[in-house]
Amino acid sequence: MAQHSGPGAHPSAQRSQPSVVGEGKVIAVVPGSSQLVVDHKEIPGFMGAMTMGYRTEPSSLLGGVKPGDTIRFTIDPQRQGHYSA
Repeated sequence: MAQHSGPGAHPSAQRSQPSVVGEGKVIAVVPGSSQLVVDHKEIPGFMGAMTMGYRTEPSSLLGGVKPGDTIRFTIDPQRQGHYSA
């Protein structure tokens, strides 16, 4: 996710951190694209609060969550958009 340019993004923080942790509420589970749509809180020094889709790895994590669940997730900026819950 080093190329993220959305609101609240801090590119220098993305390059220097091996991973970051966020918390939010699952809005949707999209198995076809191995994604969770999450309404998450601000991740200080990384990105502002927003609702967005995150690819999950491994995709088997999708089976353990449903809309309305509150999750804590790890973002790996070096892998450009791969996330785990």
